[in-house]
Formats: sequence, structure tokens, C-alpha cells
Amino acid sequence: HTSRSTEDVSERNVFRRKEKHMSYPTPNQNRTPYPSAPVPGSGPSPISGGGYNPNVDPRQGVGRPPSSSVPGSPAPAPTGLYSHPRQPTAFGPSNPGPSPNANSPAIYRPGPGPNPNSNLNPASFGGPNPNYNPNPHPSALPNVVPKTSSIPNSNPNPNPNPHPSVPYTNYPRGGLYPNAPSPSSPVVHHPSVPVQGQLHGQVQGQVQGGQGYPLQHQTPPNPHATLYGGQVNQSGAPTVPYANVSGGSSTFASPVPGPPRPVNKQEQRNQLIYESQKPFLNQAQGQVQGQGQGVPQGQGQGITQGQAGQGRPVTTGLESNFQNMHVSKQPQLPQPTTQKIDPSQIPTLSSRLEAKDTPRFHTRRDLLPPSANSSYIVVDEANCGPRFLRSTLYNVPISDELVKSSGIPFNILVQPLAALGPGEDPIPLVDMGSLGPLRCNRCHGYMNPYNQFVDGGRQYRCCLCGVLNEVLPEYFSPISPSGQRYDVMNRPELSKGSVEFAATPEYSLRPVGPLNFLFVVDVSQQSLTSGVLFTFVQSLKTLLSQGFDQKFGLITFDSTIHFFNLHPSLQIPNMLVMPDIENAYLPLSEDSLLVDYRQSKHLIDLLLERLPSMFEKKNDNKPVFGAALTAAFMALKPTGGKIVVFQSSLPVKGPGTLANRLDPTVLGTDKERQYFVPQNAVDKTPFYQRLAEDSAQAKISFDLFLFSNHYVDIATLGHLSKITSGQAYYYPVFNAERDGDLLCHDFVQNVRKTIGYEGIMRVRCSSGLSVEEYQGSFYAPTQLDIELPSIDIDKTFNIRLKHDETLDEKSYVYVQAALLYTTAGGERRIRVHTLGLQVTNSLVGVFKGVHLDGLVAALTRTAVNEAISSGLVKSRQQIVEKCVDILHAYRKHCASAQSSSGQLILPEGLKLLPIYTLSLLKSVLLRSGSDQTLDERVYWMSMVSGWVPVGGVTCFIYPRMFTLLNLLERGGEATSVRLTQEQLSASGAFLLENGQKIILWLGALLPSEFLNPLFGISSLAHIDSSQLRMLSPKDSELASKVHGFIDSIRQQRPNYMPLQIIKQKDPAEARFFSYLVEDHLGDTMNYVDFLCSIHRSIQQKLRN
Repeated sequence: HTSRSTEDVSERNVFRRKEKHMSYPTPNQNRTPYPSAPVPGSGPSPISGGGYNPNVDPRQGVGRPPSSSVPGSPAPAPTGLYSHPRQPTAFGPSNPGPSPNANSPAIYRPGPGPNPNSNLNPASFGGPNPNYNPNPHPSALPNVVPKTSSIPNSNPNPNPNPHPSVPYTNYPRGGLYPNAPSPSSPVVHHPSVPVQGQLHGQVQGQVQGGQGYPLQHQTPPNPHATLYGGQVNQSGAPTVPYANVSGGSSTFASPVPGPPRPVNKQEQRNQLIYESQKPFLNQAQGQVQGQGQGVPQGQGQGITQGQAGQGRPVTTGLESNFQNMHVSKQPQLPQPTTQKIDPSQIPTLSSRLEAKDTPRFHTRRDLLPPSANSSYIVVDEANCGPRFLRSTLYNVPISDELVKSSGIPFNILVQPLAALGPGEDPIPLVDMGSLGPLRCNRCHGYMNPYNQFVDGGRQYRCCLCGVLNEVLPEYFSPISPSGQRYDVMNRPELSKGSVEFAATPEYSLRPVGPLNFLFVVDVSQQSLTSGVLFTFVQSLKTLLSQGFDQKFGLITFDSTIHFFNLHPSLQIPNMLVMPDIENAYLPLSEDSLLVDYRQSKHLIDLLLERLPSMFEKKNDNKPVFGAALTAAFMALKPTGGKIVVFQSSLPVKGPGTLANRLDPTVLGTDKERQYFVPQNAVDKTPFYQRLAEDSAQAKISFDLFLFSNHYVDIATLGHLSKITSGQAYYYPVFNAERDGDLLCHDFVQNVRKTIGYEGIMRVRCSSGLSVEEYQGSFYAPTQLDIELPSIDIDKTFNIRLKHDETLDEKSYVYVQAALLYTTAGGERRIRVHTLGLQVTNSLVGVFKGVHLDGLVAALTRTAVNEAISSGLVKSRQQIVEKCVDILHAYRKHCASAQSSSGQLILPEGLKLLPIYTLSLLKSVLLRSGSDQTLDERVYWMSMVSGWVPVGGVTCFIYPRMFTLLNLLERGGEATSVRLTQEQLSASGAFLLENGQKIILWLGALLPSEFLNPLFGISSLAHIDSSQLRMLSPKDSELASKVHGFIDSIRQQRPNYMPLQIIKQKDPAEARFFSYLVEDHLGDTMNYVDFLCSIHRSIQQKLRN
């Protein structure tokens, strides 16, 4: 190439300067007999598929020493071969080696296909790249990837093994040579290249200064010449599927392309490898000498004299043109080489871990937010942060037609009271006195940084509806020539994307006061036997000991209802029993039932001491659940508040009695959906539906703690929590000794995380957009607002937006979520979040602005709603079709025109969408089979529908797994691994977390050096894993590191995650394996097969 860009020249100079610090081995070094470990600094083997090597310079495709030994060398790429930001990703079989150019997108291509030699521009997702340089080293020949030969082998001996005395070795899959080629593959070579010596097996040779030396697996750093021998012909000459020769001419043995033979589905699944992006072979002259050692059998030396040759460009199709090639006429059927898929080259979430240094994210309209599960510090720069509002699209399509073409739904996920991260500024409180918050006269949008002040500051234009509003004299300020007010930095509502306004009295329907709690507890025989009552008492003591300022009361029930009078004037608590459950009423006044702990401490402490023993002798096992809830509703109706209920069985007596409708034969089938919706009571009345609506109108919410060894009908009982914006907790087969800590943590956190009640939320949009649907846990008597009897830090709502008209591509669109609520302390406030988004008129821009976490959370909620309304089968079909539609839209409209139809091209922002889709299919939400109970499935459906934030949804769908054996060596930081059984080892220890629980899996052959300092035992033989307990952090350094690592994971989640320890071959191991979503599970495919299935569906849509 005669012209080079400044970037290419500077890049080459940097690399040359870096070479000065490299130490290249002499010909006699590194001659380690097979099998040897990879040579430090070497790149991935194109034969074995390799894996990500942090010591490989991704720009040059040449190995380099570790960065710690090279002064000034760049840091290793954090995500391996996907290190270049915002590149499309694709896969294919054209090249068994890694992509040698950072400007070249990584390509997956299942099945045979041509090499497009694409030079996609990562900044434009598909356009030509002006900085693309197929050969960054003018002194070195670029990489050549010869195609599969269809020319018969020149050796007249049809025996594929020229050495009968040396049989071929069957290379084991995996290990050092996972992709050893078949020795019977056809090979051709130039007759002018005499070969001395016999080479046998899999050979790799490195040439430097005319002398070659053998390599067992990978190539040490040498930018001058590299020869990879993949197969051996009958004369002992290796083929060269990948060559980089400098300073000499060489004619290689090389396969010649031809018509491919039919490939079956298994072979197609096994052909997922990287393709080369360097299309040219430069001219060179000289001599190459090589010395090689056969692997694993047979040794020999050979000298290859290279004659003058000339390189030819390799076309983008299935053809390659080689000069001076002599091909034998000996007939032989073509045997195209197929290679095993290297799972390490497939996109996975195992590398998506929190950064060690917490970055700062500045909220600007042109930036995509970080991952919901990453650590970051939000800096509010007049745009709402991602903790409160997340959009699936940060480049909004200009029209509804563009949204449909992309296949990506336009949703906003709102978590209005999300907890702030460490080091973040609190939400500013704006109190404008009697004026109240300034609002638009037309759309009633609140004052925000995007309103434009005009007419010298006397008017402002609303960013939502575009109407001019007069500025009140009390709020007036002059503006600069650019239109900005001079007091903008002194007014948080004009400089922050998230603010809170103090509400004036007209925003209240009734006098406001602190939030009241009423605890309603089942004291039947089953509750006592399982330890529910005892655990509740201990949990309430823990809550009170930490300081609890709200008023609360206590009601218990079995076959009757018990009220406790805790008025401060009493000496001992009084209990009133109500036997009339059909006509429940309130026998106590409000000040006797709801008390302050500081005033009635002596009564409450005495009651909690006696409560577990008060009902021991009753042997009553028919709790009147419905009647107790009715009485609690009557107690809080005048003031509103929160009712926290403990229930240990299906209601079988009194109002709200439910039938046991469970039919085990329908589990995992499409008929299961009839149990996803509430049932009427035995008396045919919708008891719980009416109670939920009446409670929501009275601003009362229900939080349910459900315990049962049998079917408890969460679909019906949990409806109370869904309508009243409460939350349900489910503890199947509750055991106080095992689950007591979890229940205590959940109870205390549930009470403390409740920030407010009596809330109303509305989402407003710019002109041209409108809200189509709200999804979540709320009461919605109208289509405009959603009512929230209680609101906490975890409540998340999915808002689906639609286009009413075509947008202006030169402007921005704005979304504003406003929540009016009463704090737990009794203050009425309005929290306002305003998010500005860019507009785009192209699908390329749409895909550049897609946010994966928001998209996965939105698709999960949509899938759950579809399963409830249409069944599991249709929901599974639709989620796969949605994945195919999105990737097909990118493939059809955004990929390079040179791309082959045989390529599976994944945009960088969505390269993990297939694994999320597969994980969702295998989750308890949608998977078939009966390995989970009906209550369990319904419970998790309710959780992801609104009770879990965005980060919790994505982590629940695809958990994280770590290996702990190297915890000490890494200073307490565990290594993340993929979710597959191939990663497990009988001598290893692995930790898995899904946002709800932590599982520690111990291999049966775990060494005593690990077991003794962590558990105080030397072997797992004859050990009950359910009784295993880790030693104290003070007992050993390893115990301290493991405890610290588990605590760091728990701090990343809003809820408490219990630790479960299991060992290999335990009965509980089956549930652990269900989280390894990259493996086969039931009738679902593994990750590799699923990618191939997605690719076939995209190809079918392209053909249609």
C-alpha cells in the first residue's frame, strides 16, 4: 500500500518502539516436550481455537510480553477479542485464528461460507472505515486464510497415513489440543518446495533469522515470520492455513478452494470460528528455513527452500487465486476441515463484572448508561440518572415505523425512589413556599432544566408540550444572550435532572401523618410447629432494637381473631378474642390498637415474651385468614398504612376460603396458565379482588409472608400485594433453623425500605409521544395515573411508549416521571425525574443507542404478561421470535453489503441478547417441566413484574459463578466463569449468585488445604452439606477472604441473599445445575445450538 493514514503510521511506530523491549527466544529455547503449557506472551492457536490471551496485541495479531514486563505497553483488553468499543460482532469458519485488526468486527459464522473481508466502521455500524488498514506492518506480509481445497491430493498413495508403523493419535477434545484436525484432510503443496525429514501430527513452527524451532501450542512474540502447520500430507509437509512471512519469498502448501460438500447440522454447529479480515498477500523474496518436531509421535527436521513468489488478493467470495501452484491429478474426494466450536470465543456475561475502580457517570443526553449491575457514581448534569429512569432506546426512532422495523420496544423503566449509590449527592429538596412547584399551564409538566426561557426571561417554553408560559414575578431572573438564566446554578430544578418539591396543602386529599403498620400473624398449630411465630417475635424484637418510630399494632388469628390493647396507661397488655368471623368488626379504638413503641415499651416487651407460649395448647389448624384481613382493613381505613401478614397455609375457613385447585398433571404444560390468575372464593365471590381494590382506594397496602409445605395459591393471595403496590415473600417448606435468618432480614428490610405511602405517579412525554401502557404493581382506576398505596426503594414500573406523530430528527424528546407521595415521617412531596433523549432517523442510530439491561428487563416483563394471558408455550415462542426479529433487522438493514448471508452478525450492544434469551427460556419463569412448584413459578413472575429492580432482573435471568480456589492468590478477588458444567471440577469450589441466593458448590475431591481452613474438616466424605458451616473470619486467612467476598456480593443487592452449601452428588445439586443455563436443560438447547438455531431463523427470514 502506497498511502497510509496518520493513525496507521503512529500505531506502527508505537508497536516498533514496543518491540525494543521484547526478548525473543533463541532457536533452542522453549523446546518443551508435548504436552506443554502455552508459551507466555503467545497468541491464541488458530488450530485449537484458543481463547482470549491478554498478552496478544489485538491490533497486530502478534504476541507480546505481559504488560507488566514491557515499559509503556498498553493494558490488556478487558473483554478479550471484543475489546474495540461499539463494534458489530459476527462469527464464521473462514479463519481459525483471531481477527488481527481492531477495526475488523468479530464475526460468528455457523456453517461454511465465504470470507467477506469486511472493513466495517465501528463508529457507524456498517459503513466503510477510513482508518481500516489490512496490513499495519509494511515490512511483513499480511495474514492469509486459504480456503478448503477441492483439488485431489497429489500423493498417489491413497492411504492418509504415510507411516504405517506410526499410527495416528486420536486427539482428545478439550485440553491442550481441543480441535486437532483430521489427518485425512486433503493437502496440496508446491513441487518447488522440497521437504527433508518427516513431520507427523499437529505442528506449529516459528521462523526467525532463517532457523525454525517447534512450538507445542501457541506462538511466542515475533513480528517477522509465523507459520502454523495445521495438517500433514503424505510427504511430511504441513499445510499452512495461516502464514505471516517477512523478508523472504515462500510458496506454501495450501488448500485450494472448491465446491463444499453438504454439511450436516452437527457439523454446522461445530463451525463457529473467527474469520480473518486481512485480504492481501504482499510480494516478497528470500528463503525460509524451518525445524519442527512432530506432535505427539514422530520427529524430523526439514528445510524448505522458498522460490520467488507473488501474492494475490483473496476475493471476498469462496475463491482464492494462487500463482505457480502445481496440483496433482490424483483423484480424491474433498474433505473440508470442520472445527469444534470454541465456547471461549462466544459472547458470554462471565466477563461483565464490576470494575475495581468505581467510575463516575455524567448524565448527558448523548451517553449510554452503564450496566445496572456495575458499580458507578452518578453525577447529575441536568439529565436524570439511570438509577431512576432507564430507557431501552437512547436514540429514539423518528417514527413508529422505524420502531417496528428495528423490533426493539421503546420502554422506560421507572424506579422513582431508588437508593443512591455511595458517594452520590442526595436529591435536592426545593421548597417554594406558598407558590408551590412551577408547572406548565397546559400539560402540567414540572419545571426542569430543558424548559427554554425567552422574552428576556419573562416567559418559558415547556419542553414537553411546547406551550409558552408566563414566569411569575417571584421567579423572574434575567437571561444571558444564550438564553440561560443567571441564577441557574442556584436553582436545582433548573440544573438537576432529579429533584424533589415540597408539596402545598392542595396536593393532599386528607390530613397527612406518619405511616402506620399493622402486623397480622397466623398462630395456628402449623405456624407454631414450623417456627413461624417464634421467628416473627425474634424479628420484631430486632426491628424495635434498631429504632422504630412509626406506630404499629398487633393482631393474631387461628380459628378466631385476637386483638391486643397496648394503650400506654395499662399495666399489662389485654387480649380481646373475636369468635364471630363472618361479621368481623373493630373492638378497639385506634389509640389502643396502634401505639408508639417508646410510649408502650413495657407492654410490648412483655407481650413478645409471652406470645410464643400463649397458643401452644390450642392445637388449632384452621386459620381464618380472610376475616383477619377484613378486621385489619377496618383498623387502618381512616388513616391508611401498611398491613404485614404472616400466613402458613391455604385459607380454609371463614370469608375468603379457597379451594385447593392444584392439578399436578398440568405443571409445565400450556394448561398451567389457568392457575396464574386469581380464583374466586368458595362462595363464588371475588373476595380478594374486592378487598384489594377497597384497600387501594383507602391507601392501604398488603405485604404477605407466606409459608407452606403445600399449595398456598400465591396467584390469588399475592393479588392483594400486586393491586396495593405491596410485596409478597414466599418460603416453601419453612424451617426456622435454616430459614430464620433470611426471614428476619426480609422482615426488617421490608419495614425499613418503605419510604412513603399514598402515592400517585404520572409519566409525561414530549409532543409526538404518549404512554401506551403501565406495567407493574399498582392500582390504576384511570389510564393517566397509577395509584401507589405504598412505595419503596425497589418498586420498578415498565412504561411502554408509542409514537403519535413523526418526530423532528434535529430535536430531542423528553420523558418526565412525577411521583406525589407522603414520606414515612408524614411530609407530602413530589419527586420529579426528567430524561432527555436524542432522536434518530436511521436504524443504524437506533442500534447504536440500544441499552441491553433495559431491553432485557422490558422483554422479561412482557414475556411474563404473555405467559399469564396466553400460556407458557406461546410466551416462549414470542421471546425467541423477538430475539430473531431484532437481530434480523440489524443483519438486513445495518450490516455491511459485503457480508455473506452465511454470517451471524451481532451488533456490539446486543451481542449478549441471545444468551439472555436462552437464559429466560430456562428460568423458572418460562421453562417447561415439573421441577418447580406452581407457587414458586407464580411467585417469581410477580417478583420480576415489579418487585425487583432492573439489575435484579438481569442477574436473576443470568446468574454469576466464580471459582474460589485462587482466592488467596488474587487478594480476595474470585475469577468469574461461564455457566456450564464444563467449568466445574471435582477438586474445585464454585460460588453462584442470582440476586436472590448464594450457592457454594464443593467438589467431592476438594483438597484438605482448602477444606481445613474454611470448614475445619479434611474431607467431604460422609459429611452432610446441610450441616456445613464456614469458620469465623478470624480463624484463617482463607475464611476471611471467602467471608469478605460473599459480603461484597451481598452489598451489591438490595435484598439479603442466604448462603446454601452443597457438595458434589448431593440431591440439591440438580437445582444448582438448573442455573447453568449454557448447558442442555430438559428439552432446551445449549448455548451453541441456540446460536445456530437463531442463525438459521435469520437466514430463513432473509430468504423470505
